[in-house]
Amino acid sequence: MNAGHVVSITALLCLAVVDVGRGEGPKAAAPAGPPPPPIVAREDGRLIIPAGSLQAAGQPLIKCVVSGAAPLAVTAVAFSPNGKLLAAGDARGVVLWDLEGAKLLKRVGGGQLTAVHALAFSKDGGLLAVGEGSAGVSGDVRLFEVASGRQAALLEGPKDVVYALAISGEANLLACGAADGKAYVWNLADKRLVTTIQEHGDWVLGVAFSPDGKLLATGGADKSTQVWEVGTWKSANKFLQAETVQATAFSPDGKLLVWAVAGTQQPMLRWREPLDPPENPKDSKKERVIPQVRNTDINGGAPLAMVFGALRLPKQNPQPRLVVACTDKTVKVYNDGGGQMSSLTGHGDWVYCVAMSADGTLFASGSADGTLKLWSGTEMRPLATLALLDDKEGWLILTAPGYFAASTPAAIGWDKLKLTLAPERLAELLAKPELVRDCLAGKNVAPPALK
Repeated sequence: MNAGHVVSITALLCLAVVDVGRGEGPKAAAPAGPPPPPIVAREDGRLIIPAGSLQAAGQPLIKCVVSGAAPLAVTAVAFSPNGKLLAAGDARGVVLWDLEGAKLLKRVGGGQLTAVHALAFSKDGGLLAVGEGSAGVSGDVRLFEVASGRQAALLEGPKDVVYALAISGEANLLACGAADGKAYVWNLADKRLVTTIQEHGDWVLGVAFSPDGKLLATGGADKSTQVWEVGTWKSANKFLQAETVQATAFSPDGKLLVWAVAGTQQPMLRWREPLDPPENPKDSKKERVIPQVRNTDINGGAPLAMVFGALRLPKQNPQPRLVVACTDKTVKVYNDGGGQMSSLTGHGDWVYCVAMSADGTLFASGSADGTLKLWSGTEMRPLATLALLDDKEGWLILTAPGYFAASTPAAIGWDKLKLTLAPERLAELLAKPELVRDCLAGKNVAPPALK
């Protein structure tokens, strides 16, 4: 588990546990979808990834076994605007996965970065913003050229760990939330610091721009969610909580603001219109207007990160869906009414981060188990597990049916379970980069004929 996240989560979960303004939340729908995939595991220095499960009612046919796999938590993830690249951050830096080519493309910021906690691509995909830092020591936002991997700029401002990043495409603005208790906003065109928001009294853990770019929402360990007018940077709203606000997000139409409350007693999601007036207990009953607030309990774990987008569902127009990373090792998916649509399993440890492709066909999750998982946004099913294998250039992409691509296929071992195939024959059947590419594109790929 990443040390920076251990510090932050421990601090968050030690906060008070009294709820404020809690109302009845929507009933959770029964989770739907295919049988849950087996869980990633680490045993005796080995990374074990079960596969071949979709055709066997959740029971794996094979287990991919890699020795000496680096157990670094994946703490940040982001899709490029065209969906062809997936960036992932950990304690060593950032890697770029080429989803179209089914391979690890390059490492970014090697030797320059400390623990990475947040990532965001510029609107044109040419720059990657990286939020990093060491708790109580340093924090930075760096911009890297995606094509070359070179650092383009070090943005001035944060004095402690940067935990959140958000980009407003139309205004070309980049916002960050930092452990120094401030939020910063820069203009990406000239790398100029536009404003510093100092009204939070503790770590700022969530930042999000509204889709029209007119509002910025921030939330943090001071137990508040705050809304700001972009441009004037005046306060537009403030909602006080009983526990830490871990993340903020706007719905795709901008009509809803959601924030994740992470705590020991009642972790939840809170939904409301961003400019609704906060409830004022000093108002008389005659004048008092109770704003419409919905609460959704996070059953079994606390929310650590979320992304709100429109998933492209089969035979439907894109539907708004909130994807949430949770401490119970799941990725939960909700509709815009707060009803749970799915609780996706497969990770072997806390899920720290989630991201969604712009076209809504894919979403990704990163975990303390050291792996990335790619999911179909259309069918909410697992597509592949992506992992780094060592401190050099080793990598593996293992699809749900069992097909794989790797930097060194010979380094991949297998537990065959009930199969009688010889190891060399099994590797021959499964080493199919072209089918891996199809899986990563969300296509339905026939499973290998394993006996």
